[in-house]
Amino acid sequence: MLNLKNLELRSEPFPHFFVNNFIEKNKFIQLYNNFPTVDWFGGGKNGDGRKTSHTNRFNLSAGQYGETNFDAFMAKDENKCWKELYQEVSSVKFRQTVLNLFETELDKNSYIESEFSPITFDVSYQTDGYVNPPHLDTPYHVFQAIVYLSTENIEQGGNITLWKDQKIAKCYEVKNNSCLIWLNTSDSYHAAYPELRGERRLIYIGIDSVLPTCWGNRAAPKTGKFDFKNAKSPWRIYDFSKNVFI
Repeated sequence: MLNLKNLELRSEPFPHFFVNNFIEKNKFIQLYNNFPTVDWFGGGKNGDGRKTSHTNRFNLSAGQYGETNFDAFMAKDENKCWKELYQEVSSVKFRQTVLNLFETELDKNSYIESEFSPITFDVSYQTDGYVNPPHLDTPYHVFQAIVYLSTENIEQGGNITLWKDQKIAKCYEVKNNSCLIWLNTSDSYHAAYPELRGERRLIYIGIDSVLPTCWGNRAAPKTGKFDFKNAKSPWRIYDFSKNVFI
């Protein structure tokens, strides 16, 4: 179902892969055509009422956030494709295949081996005004992937930018069925920047350790419990209110 062959490991500005045509074509079309309608998000008719910490980003999420409506969505016959994708990216095979691809970078970045918890899996859409400054994702993620499902309604912004020394080091133009997979290192700063105009639809996947941090050089957050995961990231390096790096 997923294209994980012949991927080129890029070490700068941090270890990552950028893949086009990530999901097999027929499966991608099914996911695209069965993207959840607005009423499945937040306070919608079928929503779970959960809000994210980001302006103009809306998530339908698997149960790592507590009780959600994700199982109800996947149980519908027309959404079988979503269940298949979730099962595949939750599999030991997927996790180990990607870890093997990153093998040369794990020790370099102080990775701590441990057991794994259920994955983070967010079906998300983002609209006018969404922006996420340069930041690191929560440190119990070993690696993450963003799969872009629909990009044709992006009018401005919407690309994924990788940062180094407070500057954009690489900018990937996102397309339908493109995917960024990156190791969650101490310097894997990335951003949805500049501000989005239009809409984009995507899937966010995090492969998660049972540890509060799986990195020897990244401390766990001082607040919040690991078993109640949330969308907040304390590792942002840019303050939009002051327009400065922090």
